[in-house]
Amino acid sequence: MVKSNCRPSAGGIFRKKVMQLDAWKILRFDTLDSTNTEAKRRARAGDVARTLIIARQQTAGRGRMDRKWVSPMDAGLWMTQLFAPENVRARDASGAVFISAAALSQALRELTGAEVMVKWPNDLVLGGTKLCGMLAECGFDGDLCAWIALGSGLNLREDALPPELKFASSIQRQTGRLLSPEEILAAYLPAFDALEHIWEAEGLGPVIERIRPMSATLGREVRVNGEPARALDMDGDGALICEFADGVRRVLAGDVSVRGITDYV
Repeated sequence: MVKSNCRPSAGGIFRKKVMQLDAWKILRFDTLDSTNTEAKRRARAGDVARTLIIARQQTAGRGRMDRKWVSPMDAGLWMTQLFAPENVRARDASGAVFISAAALSQALRELTGAEVMVKWPNDLVLGGTKLCGMLAECGFDGDLCAWIALGSGLNLREDALPPELKFASSIQRQTGRLLSPEEILAAYLPAFDALEHIWEAEGLGPVIERIRPMSATLGREVRVNGEPARALDMDGDGALICEFADGVRRVLAGDVSVRGITDYV
């Protein structure tokens, strides 16, 4: 531990702890409104140092499409990685989500032996339920990506979630293992760093190749913004290739549900 102090923030009163793990400066908070929001505050103030922000609890956690992310105290790994990628075009910045998904799925498979799958583009699923969601928010300098705030919310504890979230689950419920954030980070961060280096040097294609065999989406019946289709493949930019009633189309963004997983049965 390097430093510990107390001060107010937009997320309320919290205790901040600063630690170092390899290339990442790790900031730990008791409570934040949102780790992504904290990362963006720092980035907009000019601090884009390679930082991992972790909160024991979020009071205003967010997922894609501004959906609420339930983040109870010590029930999960609520974190955001703030970093400045090298020579990544603005239009390619969303590739960071695929890097996180591939690396975290790999880490959880190693730690639990369970076949944690990646649901396009930003969820991890197991046993037909959602374990984790990811959200990337970015700042730009011309046509380059200046910084990325890459958030992940991973449900760890069996009693983490309210009963009304019937399609969400946790690592403990699905595998019987109660993993600590430290165990997960020790496996996840090296995998992320390796894939990030590949992404910056070679593009997203090699990362997509890692995801393809552990995809929960490919070859399945899906709904894209409510429209039925079949997911055929992903291209080198991460777009989902789907066959609709009127032909094959690339899906770059949108709400995709998979038959038998979460909200599409």
